[in-house]
Amino acid sequence: MEQLDLPPVAFPLLMRLLHRDDVSQEDLVNDFLVDKGTVARTLANLEESGLVTRVIDEDDRRVKRVTVTEKARSLEPELKAVARRWDGRLTAGFTDEERELMLSFLARMMDNAKLYWRELCETEDRREA
Repeated sequence: MEQLDLPPVAFPLLMRLLHRDDVSQEDLVNDFLVDKGTVARTLANLEESGLVTRVIDEDDRRVKRVTVTEKARSLEPELKAVARRWDGRLTAGFTDEERELMLSFLARMMDNAKLYWRELCETEDRREA
């Protein structure tokens, strides 16, 4: 991301969008459990770099839909290679069984975090902070 002059937080957002785009900014806030401002600033940087577009949803003008551009799609193989190298470093020395177990634990932890985030948001909209 450094060669694109983007902050590190842009990498997971861009990878998520390459996996499944045409989502709302709110979807990204909920997926990453970060505040709306962080997502909006990161998407603005990605948009300025020509990697995403944001358009107002025709059915609900309060919603901004985010899609990746062809420029981002052209970077996808390189970005996936970076992710594979990072994954390899993090799981070096793990057996296949250990890796699978770790991934299942991380998925459960993420589900717990999302549940807790929703509970917090019901009592007080912390995503605005």
